[in-house]
Amino acid sequence: MSSEAAMAPTQDMPRAGLRLPAAGAAFWPLAGVILALALHLGTALQRAVNWDEFWHYSQIHALRDGTLIQPLQTLYTRVFLWVIDLPGTGVDHIVILRLFMFGCLLAICASIHAMALRFADRGTAWLCVLIYLTGGYVLHHGTSFRFDPMAGALLMGSLAIMLRSRLNSWFILATAALAAIALVLTIKSVLYAPAFAGVAWLRWQEAENRNAMLARLAALAVATGLIGAAVFFLHSHTLGQAEVVDAKAKFGLLNSQQKMFGFGNLPYYSVIPRAAVLAPLAAICVLLTPAILLKRTAQGPAGAERVALWGLWLPITVLAFYHNSAPYFYVFILPPVLVAAVVAVPVLTRRYSLAALSLTTIAIACGIWAVDDHSGTQGRQRSLLEAADRMFPHPVNYFDLAGMLGRHHKQNAFMTPWGTELYLAGDTPSMRDTMEREPVPLVLDNDPMFTNALHGLPDPHFLPQDAAALRDNYLPFWGPFWLAGKAVRADGADHAEEFLVPGAYTVEDAPVRIDGQDYRAGEIATIARGRHELRAAGDTDARLIWGTRLARPADSPPPEPYWTSF
Repeated sequence: MSSEAAMAPTQDMPRAGLRLPAAGAAFWPLAGVILALALHLGTALQRAVNWDEFWHYSQIHALRDGTLIQPLQTLYTRVFLWVIDLPGTGVDHIVILRLFMFGCLLAICASIHAMALRFADRGTAWLCVLIYLTGGYVLHHGTSFRFDPMAGALLMGSLAIMLRSRLNSWFILATAALAAIALVLTIKSVLYAPAFAGVAWLRWQEAENRNAMLARLAALAVATGLIGAAVFFLHSHTLGQAEVVDAKAKFGLLNSQQKMFGFGNLPYYSVIPRAAVLAPLAAICVLLTPAILLKRTAQGPAGAERVALWGLWLPITVLAFYHNSAPYFYVFILPPVLVAAVVAVPVLTRRYSLAALSLTTIAIACGIWAVDDHSGTQGRQRSLLEAADRMFPHPVNYFDLAGMLGRHHKQNAFMTPWGTELYLAGDTPSMRDTMEREPVPLVLDNDPMFTNALHGLPDPHFLPQDAAALRDNYLPFWGPFWLAGKAVRADGADHAEEFLVPGAYTVEDAPVRIDGQDYRAGEIATIARGRHELRAAGDTDARLIWGTRLARPADSPPPEPYWTSF
């Protein structure tokens, strides 16, 4: 045969086409997991910072400033102390911290997969991971800078090692350390207790030497307690004044015990049906799992496995009585539940292929992601923080909802429903008491409750004396920034005004007489805390604004909203 003939194309030779994996192959949920992780990364970089994230970030600054005195649920501040030394605003720092939360999310996924493989095949395990990642609230908050991704990663890592390892000395130490750190990180780690109990029962039941396994499990429990106590001691005894820290710890623990659980009147019951709508496959699996576990069949899990799966599923029941089950809570509570869902997945795959389930799930997730807030709220938040840093190069005291200005010093309670309840009950200082103790020159109007109070409208979130103090002692300065100040009407009369914020005040718009002394517009008057006589010295209304000729930003303030919804 000639070389030309050998090189000529064969017309009837079939071309090798692209062959997709079989519809039941593990490729499909694994591909979905990769796409879902890409969505999570986009959310981490673009989604507006939530008020809870600002609060967590402000606590890192409090540790650096030496003002952090709450030892409970603040261990994370030590891990991320370095971030506040980086350039950029608090928004930029939180986005960086979200990348670490993305790492926690990866760890959670790895643990779900490893644990699910103990009970099911690879395709089922990957589908459980995909169902977790594409749950609506998990998609929104999986990379949020909160306890939830961190604690979830620690606890699921501990469970995975406990379930899959030989539980020798090193594995016992690793399991105990992860669980102990999670307990110090957040008290809600106790909600994983049924999962740990179920896995412990499985390991004991399946051990060849049950006495030896019982000793290992006992050593694990003791090690967890000792490591947790040591970590908490080291953390708490390097914060502020020891007696104040101890009192805060006792109060925080008592309050958590009193408010952690309840029935019938919890603030986030309405979240549950929305969570189910945003994550339909997760909701189906959560509901199917107990029905399957209750139904004993030859194909079902064995007795010890059944107990373990019950333990992994039971944490979801806390939605009925756990107080703070806000949307971000699902990031924390769903991982063990979706390991238990390995028994529900085969019910679905008998009717639908892994490919169909995976494609449907990722399509829903893409739709949820597409309609989420990517419209620039994060940019508006960044603009506010940049303006604050220009106006106040040195930290000042301020009031706001959630500690949005992390570099500055928030002086009021974190005004969540729980925090507001504590404040109204007198368990945290009132704003007026704080103002009588130290100057608070700034109010950041970043929530309707502050808008109401500053404009003299009634609002149930404030004590009457605090609402009056806000109304009578602050004036609008730029956008949502209100500074301590007084408006002086040009009515020819003297006005006795109480100043709760001492310091230097700039006279604006027109001359004014203060305690008989005249000041021209632009001059500085130093005013002590207390009552002072004010009178407009001309025919034009005047203003006294706290600070020494503070310059307003040249740019217009960004429009609201400054937050995005859950």
